[in-house]
Amino acid sequence: MIDYVFDIDTARACLILFLGSIMLGVPKFLGLLNAIKCQISDDMLRICRGRSCLHQFPLKDLDLRNIFLTDLTFDPGKRPRRRLNKTGFFKRGIDWYELRNGDRALVFITNPRSVLYIPTRLGFTILMSVDNSTQLLNQLRRAQSGDAE
Repeated sequence: MIDYVFDIDTARACLILFLGSIMLGVPKFLGLLNAIKCQISDDMLRICRGRSCLHQFPLKDLDLRNIFLTDLTFDPGKRPRRRLNKTGFFKRGIDWYELRNGDRALVFITNPRSVLYIPTRLGFTILMSVDNSTQLLNQLRRAQSGDAE
C-alpha cells in the first residue's frame, strides 16, 4: 500500500497556483461577457452584450453619411453630460444620456478615446466604443454605398 503525503509547502504552492489562475481568469471571462459587440446583417445593426441583443436598428434609420470616429477627450461637445434614465445597467456609460451639445444619445462607451458617432433619423445619436471601431465604421460605409447603388 502506498501512502501519499503532501507536505505543507506543496499544498500551499498548489493553492496559490489555483487561486492565482482564478484571479487572472475570472476578470477576463467577465470582460468577455460584458463586451459590446456589433453585428451588421439583414440590413440591421445589432448591438449585443454577451449573448443578448440589447438594441437593433434598421440601417435605413441610421444617417450613414455622417458617421465618424471621435475622441471624447478632445471633443467635449459630444461627451455625455446627464443620464436621462437609469435602465439598470451596472456599468456606467451604457444608457440614454444628454450630450453636452444638447442632443440625446444612446451610449455604449467603454473607451472614450475611440468612439463611433452614429446619428440616426429617429432624433437621437448612437455613441459606442467597440474593439473594432475602425472595422465597424468601414462596414457601415460599405453598407451605405450598397444602399446608394
